[in-house]
Amino acid sequence: MKNKNASTSAWRHHAKRTPSTPHTQGAAAVTAEQVRSMLESFAKNHVVTLSALTKRRIYKDFPNVPQGVSLGWAQLPERQGQGFMLGIFLDAQRIIPLSYADTQGHVFTEARPMHDTHTAEPVFAFVKDHDGVLPDSSRFSSRMPYGKTMGKQADGTRLRAVVAGNIVGRGEDGRMLWLASWLKSANRYSLEQLRTPLPANLRTNLRYRDAMAIAYFAAYFVPQQLHVLIGYGSGNIFRRLGREAPLSAIRRSVADTAAAERKGLRVSGLEQFFTDLMSEVNALTPINGLEAEHGAEPLRLTTSPLSDTYSFQWTHGLPFDAALQSLRLEGNLNRFAAVSAWLEHNDLQGLQPIEDTVTREQAALIDQALLRNPALLALGAPSRLGQQDQLQHEYVDVLREDGFLAINDIIELAGRITARFAQADTDMASPESNGNEGPRKSTTQQTLHDDRSNSTAEPGQRNKHAPISEWVYRRAMATMLRKLRLPFRFDTEFRVNLEEGRVAIAVTQAGPALMPAREYDTERRQWRQLSDQERANRSVNYNLRVALIMAALAFGADESIGEVDVRIDSIGLEEAVARQDSAIEAMVPDALNTFERLQKPSSDTVEKRVTSTQPTSAVADTDQPSKTVDSYAQSDVDSEFEQLMQGIDIDEVVFSEQFDQQDKLESSYDADNGIEVSVVRSRDDGQSDPLADLQSMPTMQPLVSVTLTRQQFLEHMAAVGLADPLATMRLFNATLDIDSTAGLVPTVPPFSLQDERFGPKDAQRAPEAENVPLSDHAAFLLGTNDTFGLAIERDDLLSYAMQTFQRLAENQTADPASRALQASRMIERINDPELYLKASDIATALIDGQSLQGMTFSWSRELSQERTKARDLLFSGQIEDAVTHAEHMLARYDGRFHDVHETMPADGNTPRDAVPRYFNSYAERVVYNKLFATAGERLTLVPNDLVYAHLELAELLSQLRGPEAALPHLNQVVAYAPAYAQAHLRLAMQLYRMEDWDSVKAVALNALRVSLDRESAADAYHYLGYTAWMRDEFEVAMACYALSAALVPGNAYRTDQMRELMDRMQSQCIPVPSSLNDVARVLTKAGMPLWPSSEIADIVGPAARVAVDQGLFVPGRTLAVADARLSEALGRGTAAMEQVQMQFWRSLNE
Repeated sequence: MKNKNASTSAWRHHAKRTPSTPHTQGAAAVTAEQVRSMLESFAKNHVVTLSALTKRRIYKDFPNVPQGVSLGWAQLPERQGQGFMLGIFLDAQRIIPLSYADTQGHVFTEARPMHDTHTAEPVFAFVKDHDGVLPDSSRFSSRMPYGKTMGKQADGTRLRAVVAGNIVGRGEDGRMLWLASWLKSANRYSLEQLRTPLPANLRTNLRYRDAMAIAYFAAYFVPQQLHVLIGYGSGNIFRRLGREAPLSAIRRSVADTAAAERKGLRVSGLEQFFTDLMSEVNALTPINGLEAEHGAEPLRLTTSPLSDTYSFQWTHGLPFDAALQSLRLEGNLNRFAAVSAWLEHNDLQGLQPIEDTVTREQAALIDQALLRNPALLALGAPSRLGQQDQLQHEYVDVLREDGFLAINDIIELAGRITARFAQADTDMASPESNGNEGPRKSTTQQTLHDDRSNSTAEPGQRNKHAPISEWVYRRAMATMLRKLRLPFRFDTEFRVNLEEGRVAIAVTQAGPALMPAREYDTERRQWRQLSDQERANRSVNYNLRVALIMAALAFGADESIGEVDVRIDSIGLEEAVARQDSAIEAMVPDALNTFERLQKPSSDTVEKRVTSTQPTSAVADTDQPSKTVDSYAQSDVDSEFEQLMQGIDIDEVVFSEQFDQQDKLESSYDADNGIEVSVVRSRDDGQSDPLADLQSMPTMQPLVSVTLTRQQFLEHMAAVGLADPLATMRLFNATLDIDSTAGLVPTVPPFSLQDERFGPKDAQRAPEAENVPLSDHAAFLLGTNDTFGLAIERDDLLSYAMQTFQRLAENQTADPASRALQASRMIERINDPELYLKASDIATALIDGQSLQGMTFSWSRELSQERTKARDLLFSGQIEDAVTHAEHMLARYDGRFHDVHETMPADGNTPRDAVPRYFNSYAERVVYNKLFATAGERLTLVPNDLVYAHLELAELLSQLRGPEAALPHLNQVVAYAPAYAQAHLRLAMQLYRMEDWDSVKAVALNALRVSLDRESAADAYHYLGYTAWMRDEFEVAMACYALSAALVPGNAYRTDQMRELMDRMQSQCIPVPSSLNDVARVLTKAGMPLWPSSEIADIVGPAARVAVDQGLFVPGRTLAVADARLSEALGRGTAAMEQVQMQFWRSLNE
């Protein structure tokens, strides 16, 4: 805009000559008359003269405005009350228009009186956030019109009905950014969190026009002219953290704070505290291993939607020290966010301090309080986005109270959360009552808001109408653990034995290195550095309190829990860094002394004549007195060490991926997810190897082990809460050891999470390991009456059978006929042809009391050897011989499993027709049981190698002889595995090459029906899309392509095909589906299924729940994973719940 540029350029010209202070009258380099004259000369063609009847308001001596410049607004008659002009007043009658404000909270740069704003984009706006109720206070100037009160608080304070909102403005990049906030009560406005310092009369009790004008000038126009257009306080920091690389965002945020201070703008105490936190971890100076390379930082900052905590993800491995530094940085970011959340809660509740008023010292004290008592924000952190969530406990004034008893409210809340999970699970239609599953309701979409008014479950009591099951308890615990808002990264595991009322929890510690390096001393009113001993003590107390919080959740989740065993473990990172530092300190002096000896020959060494290529002066340097380590500059020491360590890749000893993401299934725990490791002991010979210390990996080490009993724990928490966690642990005879500077140190744990007592009996037993009858409810949902009906591994079944036969042979208390009858029944149930061949020998041995030790099954081994021989022939160039050998082998073994009766002895044990089947997972077995199995079907498991060999030969033949040659083998695989989506897709691929579109469609539909993951479904839709295209069904084709891309985006080949199809459709004026709703409509009209169908989802979900509740964790894990994938695709779960799913799955591990 010309008029705006004219006036503002004059201001900038004056600002260069005038100090940028809130009031420049005393320091002005020119007079007010000269300023007005300057403005007139720059904007002489844009000055508007106001009539005497024009409403106007002039703000003289506006802060950060040069002397002689008056800002204000004018209500022009041409707009008929629909808006007003914002500008610079030369005097009471003349104004230079800058912007135009309408009556809807928008400001536009076009200031012409009759300008149409309907199609214009505002540069500044008031945006409503929420309605609420706040106590009357100075935030409203304490002047409330009569009749607007909403009652009183217990202390007599009047309450106001308020509307809260945000002030946003358009930045230089064209995007709107948050700048400040506003409150509206009784048709009066209060402006808060403004950068420009304003007196109370310009911030509170404002009418609409004044509020809009002052906000525009103070939050947008003035900072823009000073080149500091940023949001106030934490808003600017969160904006940068959300948009920029983490180190860049941190450093720019701190630079913003410094720039605002230099220009005389307001800076919040929380901003200043953020600078302190970042300085504490050296984030404002270069950090080795974390700096950007070619514009890319190795750290990526993510935010958990469950806990509102920050975490770093690493794009590649990091050296130990860099990894530890990143954890320190991550912890300080979370400390800052926690203080911001607490201040936001105060803001929403009308309490003090808020960010607009908090001081740097108060922010530090709030941080210290939240670290001292992590329970205060453990589960009920209010969102910084403005939702009026309640804390899970009564409000604690952390500047005056410790709130250690808040742990008891967490216990109560845990019971309510579990009761809601149980109720959601019970609300599903009961299959026992009507024989059908009702519509599935996801139990993962639960929130953790304080719901006291709607809760029907008393604390510590089960909901009688919603019984707590293994599934419900584990889901609730997984959700609560992942919702914990803790400043420092942690990983956790838990195990549950609900029948015996026992829970085991393991959690990783936050070591002394992560603790604050300094704190604010309220008595001395100054900052002080913390000693190593103080940081270690804070680490001990923090970790013990976190462990007690998790135990409180476990006890509170269900009253049947009588014992909670807790382990605190160290991931070993701090210890690894310390070992490296010690090794370096020990090696550098030795290395330098070695160099000295090498450079200065010993007197008893025989001198060898060597022609020197060095100058004489260089040789003479070796005669100089040697330097000690202390006389070297640090850079020299580093240089010497670098030379010494050439060839030893210290940088390659990186922080392992096992610590990369706490929410991965393969987490920072050991391979068995049990945190079960041995204590690292010193070398037996008393010697140390510095190189070994440099290259040693972090090792999980147990630190604390304790067994807590329900009654004593609840009574103790009710009495003292988290006041003295160390005394609490010793009350329960915890195994722990404390070092004054290292904090918790390794101990020998008395228990492991893998102990059988921490899970239901035989929960980790595979279905193939023993045949156990199922309840009617479980049988209906799993499609089988016993666990053998869930088996997928033939070799394991036969192995169990032989063990059973051997036990029967050794059991001399049972009569021979009874033992032979039991063996016969098992042979009939397994229904394996090789087992039938040995049935007579088994019966004879059992009757005669002979041993079965030498009896083995050889078909699987022989088949594997035959496959190996075929591959050897192929790789040696004998292709035809390899094909012939493989075909003969497959024909022979296919015949064994298809023509079972031909291999059976004529002894009356010949089975009915066998149905040979292969399953890739337990979930597929359940799907098969429910969709494909027929009444009375006698299923036989085929060896895995038989299916693999068919697939290998099909691939080879398709390349040698074309797709037709592969079809017989692929058809055989589909016959073996009708519930295996990949078998259908392999067949579809060859039919696709043959351009048999009808067959491709039929096979792809079969694959889609049994797909348990997005990838398989996307492949099926791709084949369906191309088939429809070839059949000129363009809309259906595009819909299939679109759904395939939505399921698995980023496939370049499919994207190119879809783009070509779209071009052809547009060239023929054929409508193209433009949304997923259009896609669904097109496919439904064409009779195409939408994945995932309710058919398969309603099989897998209930089956997963009943498997877990029945203690069948081996198939339960697979079913739970499949259920999560299907639920997420159906919109019944969210991506945010992936962490909960991972935590839940891990609870089912050994």
